[in-house]
Amino acid sequence: ITNMELDHSEVYTDIGEYQKAFKQFANNTKKKIFWLKKNRLDRLSSNKLKSINQKTFDFKYVFGQHNNQNASLIYSLLSFLYPEQKFEIKNILENYPWLWRRIEFLFENKSWAKIFTDYWHHPSEINAVCQAFKTQFPKKKLVCIFQPHQARRVLEHWDYFIQILKQFDKNHIYDIYIARENLPDLKKEFERKDFKNINSIADIWNLFASKTDWTYTQDFQDIIAIIDNLWKEDIGIVFSAWDLDIKVRNLKKDSH
Repeated sequence: ITNMELDHSEVYTDIGEYQKAFKQFANNTKKKIFWLKKNRLDRLSSNKLKSINQKTFDFKYVFGQHNNQNASLIYSLLSFLYPEQKFEIKNILENYPWLWRRIEFLFENKSWAKIFTDYWHHPSEINAVCQAFKTQFPKKKLVCIFQPHQARRVLEHWDYFIQILKQFDKNHIYDIYIARENLPDLKKEFERKDFKNINSIADIWNLFASKTDWTYTQDFQDIIAIIDNLWKEDIGIVFSAWDLDIKVRNLKKDSH
């Protein structure tokens, strides 16, 4: 367990209820729960907790502070189960080739710009990936292509999303995936002065993009053009928990 942060508020009404679900999950664990000391999951009180310090792994293919955190937990768990194989476990982790939809390299376009895909769709998650790319490729320009997942999540974290996305050099917002939502209920729940002229979900994303110099599109052909026009010094990162990942993945056959 690396973090507890309110999400899916259509199910969990507040952070207390969210933490309660994690606590119930923890109580169903038979032996040990491994957690990183610095994360201080204080609400998750359990005599099964085993706190660990984060280790540094010399990954060949995977990068990012959050991946080091995850690897530390995996290493600790497997070393607990198989203490005689610690060296082999560390070696396998460091040589793990890639994670599907977790900073996954897809292809290079015709100008040799690298295109990655990532499943994350919460601002904290996007921030972790952004920092990973800034550390790994400090001289590259980061171009974010973001398909928001659920209007509620973006409305709930509106300012946080804008703050995090501003860290990228360019942002392109693709048509959102809507689930279990309707506009009248959202407008009633999230009262904002600038929502007065909102008459469709698309209006929300145009407003969202207009807060900076971002672009918003519902046309996948625009996304193709964005990817095609990236230069060698650019890195394109697709954030999607829905169909944009599949569509971009299918472009691979026309790339290098």
